[in-house]
Amino acid sequence: MLISRKGVAYQVEGIAVPEVLDLLREPVNFFDVREPKDYSLAAVDHPSLQNIPILTLLEKLESFDRNQKYLIVDMDGTLAWKAANMLLYNDFRDVHFIAGGMIQWKNSGQPIKGRLADLLSDCHDGSSCGGCSCGCND
Repeated sequence: MLISRKGVAYQVEGIAVPEVLDLLREPVNFFDVREPKDYSLAAVDHPSLQNIPILTLLEKLESFDRNQKYLIVDMDGTLAWKAANMLLYNDFRDVHFIAGGMIQWKNSGQPIKGRLADLLSDCHDGSSCGGCSCGCND
């Protein structure tokens, strides 16, 4: 559990794809926090999605409005959870991440893009799309 500078305990919970789709009907900052190389291989196909790697996100925190909504995604939810908690720790108020990441997005029938997007059709753990250390994204 993370503790903010003001002593408030935070731990963001992921949201399921139906909630994500509702959230995307509103103004929201939608970030994929993976490295550009991984993002180019396969990513959520949505017009508002931006690729901002987690370290870049950390560097840019002061330029973001803490009162806006933020939605974060990655391959399986692990890195997105860390990024979301990082935002909450830095006093952002309305932060969400996709539980299960892009894999859950795809498994829910939502579109993805990228060179390896077709490989995700049977992927449940990221093993065929670069979500692991198998080397398929090298």
